[in-house]
Amino acid sequence: MNNTILFITAMSVSQAVYLFFVILLSNNSGKIKILSVLLVLGFSSYALSLNALTGAFQFGTIATFLCYVLPSIIQSITLAMIWLVIEDRPLIPSWLYTLLAADVLFETFVISTALFHAPLTFLFFISSAKQLLLVGISIYIILRGRKNDLIEMRLKVRIYILITLILFVIPILVTAFTNGKPLNPDIALLLSIQLFLLCLLVNIALLKFNPKANLQGDVIKDIVKLEHQDPALTKILDTMKQGKLYEDHELRIANFAAMVNISEVQLRKKINHGLGFRNFNQFVNTFRIEDAKSRLIENPDLPILTIAMDVGFKSISSFNTGFRAQTGLSPTDYRQQTTKSQQV
Repeated sequence: MNNTILFITAMSVSQAVYLFFVILLSNNSGKIKILSVLLVLGFSSYALSLNALTGAFQFGTIATFLCYVLPSIIQSITLAMIWLVIEDRPLIPSWLYTLLAADVLFETFVISTALFHAPLTFLFFISSAKQLLLVGISIYIILRGRKNDLIEMRLKVRIYILITLILFVIPILVTAFTNGKPLNPDIALLLSIQLFLLCLLVNIALLKFNPKANLQGDVIKDIVKLEHQDPALTKILDTMKQGKLYEDHELRIANFAAMVNISEVQLRKKINHGLGFRNFNQFVNTFRIEDAKSRLIENPDLPILTIAMDVGFKSISSFNTGFRAQTGLSPTDYRQQTTKSQQV
């Protein structure tokens, strides 16, 4: 039995290492590559820990510590990866960095207590509850942006990621009820098989839908300056701009597709392939910010909040964030600098 578990462990680690090299050799950012390294270490450590828990072989103190800590922070690392890839965020927010740091410190305390002192049952339950909460947050992020996603490949990959997250609930629950005690070999075998299938599932998703593992988008083209040879794309841009449809903060891709008289699938492809946008909100917000830039200068006394609401944003915070991302300036700084340059 132990030899079987060890063999499946080696297969799982090989799948994780393959995924790591695919992403390492891709054109993704350094943050994504670092998170990929941590995920591979986490999954590999989890596979090795299953062998340790069955008594197949023993590690040194430090190796044992790492084999238990790294798998425990997989969910927070996964959340950070989903934030960068699924949410199309270029930066990890401070609250997520804080969460990652707190997760590492907490799991270090839990595992240290279990290894060097008497294991405390309630700590394992808290750890498991925390991991389940992170799984829930990750699932929420994957589901909430699905309707606005313009990348067909990513729409399909979301399903694979969702299945992977759900599958990982099982070992979390096992950890909660075993409290780090030796595992029954049959349970360890089932968990080893599950881990292998989980790693295999992720690799199949990449090979099938994204062989180059390009998890980030192309540079967004300037919709103001760009001249289009594609009549359908021209119609899309003209309909949005001339009808000022972007002012409706409830605008959805399905409604817009009906307005330009093309299928939703074709609309996604046109906006993504033709302009480089990865989600519909990003596309619409570009029009909103272009309009806001004009209003800020033409109406110097008009409150920024009023302008933000008038062009279609739901809140001043989302307007400020989008405006700074597109122009490099806050709305106030943009208004002041542009006004001064016009006066010179």
